[in-house]
Amino acid sequence: MALGTWYRVHHGVLLTMDEFTSDFQARIMAHGDLLARLPEGWRPYTAVLAPVFTAYEGLDGAWVSEYLPGYALLKTPFVMAGAGPILNPLLAGASVVLMAAVARRLWPDEGLRPWLALLFFATSSEVLLTSGTGYSMPAHLALNLLWLWLYQRGDARSWGLALAVGVLAMGLHNPVPHGLFVAPFLLRVARERRWGRFGAAVAAYAAGAMVWMAWLRMANPYARDGGAGMFAMFALPTLLNSWLQLVNFSLLLTWQAPAFGALAIVGIVRARRLDPVLADLATGVVLTLAFYFFFPLTQGHGWGYRYAYQVLGNLALLAAAGAPALVSVVGTGRAYRLLGASFAIALLVQVPLRFIQTELFIRPWAAAYHDILRREAEVVLVHGDSIWYSRDLIRNDPYLRGQPVVVAARYLSPAQQAAIVAAHPGRVVDVKDGELLRLGLRLWVQHGR
Repeated sequence: MALGTWYRVHHGVLLTMDEFTSDFQARIMAHGDLLARLPEGWRPYTAVLAPVFTAYEGLDGAWVSEYLPGYALLKTPFVMAGAGPILNPLLAGASVVLMAAVARRLWPDEGLRPWLALLFFATSSEVLLTSGTGYSMPAHLALNLLWLWLYQRGDARSWGLALAVGVLAMGLHNPVPHGLFVAPFLLRVARERRWGRFGAAVAAYAAGAMVWMAWLRMANPYARDGGAGMFAMFALPTLLNSWLQLVNFSLLLTWQAPAFGALAIVGIVRARRLDPVLADLATGVVLTLAFYFFFPLTQGHGWGYRYAYQVLGNLALLAAAGAPALVSVVGTGRAYRLLGASFAIALLVQVPLRFIQTELFIRPWAAAYHDILRREAEVVLVHGDSIWYSRDLIRNDPYLRGQPVVVAARYLSPAQQAAIVAAHPGRVVDVKDGELLRLGLRLWVQHGR
């Protein structure tokens, strides 16, 4: 189903620049490079060619994704095979298998809670839709579940493999999603005085952090000057930001089965009286949600609340852990009926509704993207002065191959535009805002065109 959403709901388009930039980096790696060098004639125009989240300053005519490259590395073989959209559906399938394995280890002698965890996860509209995108979030979720399963196994070899998985998870696109997930488990290892394992974890994660920081210092301007720019992205929560986080929390709950949120909260409250693994999963959820109170930037686009996507596995397990409380309050028969109704609503109402909403939102962007690429031109000048998210339409191949070169026209000086037109006589096309508005894109400022 996740793969089907790529074609039928997402229109085969990487809607957001987070998705596009990871794919951009994967195409560079598929070419055998870490950075792509622009053709000489286009280097003076890099700033108006560069997709959002692409670094080029100080790179001597090259450009690269500002994000860490782990997810792009995972995607590279799929890009080389012409099958990039398959990666996230495969990661979603792996997550389902890992969820079942983790739940079975948590509750080896019963059937209800393992199945509930699996059903809460598999009926999530957020999981189904995000697994059909190019976001790195399905990789974060899958690697976190893999880490958890290896942690549960308990032997030294599995611990070593978990640390290797963790280092990769830190570098998928930024280290925060895995760091917030894994911190409670590492603290428990320290509290239990398992110093050998804790020392191995410190060494592995420190080494990984050094590697990933070296990449960020090259590719991300916020990571230069000792990373001070990255810390500047955080701030004490304002009233507006606090309200926004409550809205995000509502998105997290309303994209899941109706019983999911209430039982997950019960599971979090009761976690410390249950299995230590559940207690650490609950702490990871709390840390993740609390962290973004100090991150004033919104998620922008997202299906559900993507900043918490990496702990959806935690929440599904905690919701399953909260189910006995429901049974004790309403009785076994009524609890089963309520849970059955919850899953029926998720599959018959929520999933179709979310699919329709998402498709309607993406449709005009897909139309605009394909319209630009279909232009019979060598260069397409996109103005977008009054279009919402118009800068996202500037998408180029890392080596400027196989499609028109797309230029952010509003940032060109008259001399630069004249030079481009002279260099490509008769092969330059202007795309004005009116054309984009007719395709369904939205106006964000009111002024004449």
